[in-house]
Amino acid sequence: MLLRPSSRARRSHSVHDGQLRYFSQDGELIATPAESALAEAQHAQELQTELAQARVQAERERLRAEALAARLESLGIEADGD
Repeated sequence: MLLRPSSRARRSHSVHDGQLRYFSQDGELIATPAESALAEAQHAQELQTELAQARVQAERERLRAEALAARLESLGIEADGD
């Protein structure tokens, strides 16, 4: 159960899920340090996953380029290395 702070009282805290929590002036729940750390760790994991996927894609493209260059060479066409 989420209890929003009263706009008249201008409270910056209230009870959320049985715990005293802080809210912004706009009434948004402010993350605890543990929640912030967890969100940052999840974001870091997502970035690591994206990086790994980009590396796999780059390797696929490198192998494809090598295969195409070899095919051109087999046809007697010199592949431009640039």
